[in-house]
Amino acid sequence: MLTSYTNHDSRSFSALEFVEKATERFEEVMKATPEDLNPAVPTVLEESDLRHRTTSEQSFDAYRRMRYDELDRMVASRRPVYLDMNFWIAIRDPKEARHPQKASAL
Repeated sequence: MLTSYTNHDSRSFSALEFVEKATERFEEVMKATPEDLNPAVPTVLEESDLRHRTTSEQSFDAYRRMRYDELDRMVASRRPVYLDMNFWIAIRDPKEARHPQKASAL
């Protein structure tokens, strides 16, 4: 029994085609280097390496705890934003939103 799938363009394709396309996309992504995905990666890695070299007497667990604490302080200082399903629908199709003009402005 072959299952049929539909993509975002409403084009149907078989399970085999689905797997082939997913495999192609996976291989394409896996070929990408971190720099391809985010050009800031080399700078961040260099800064991290420098920071680690200056604290080489520190154990990995202590370093990890320090970094978690830094992250915790940063996140705690930010205001949370909760986006409900209606927000995503409005972004996807502003004409269908409760307030189409406001949604279009997003």
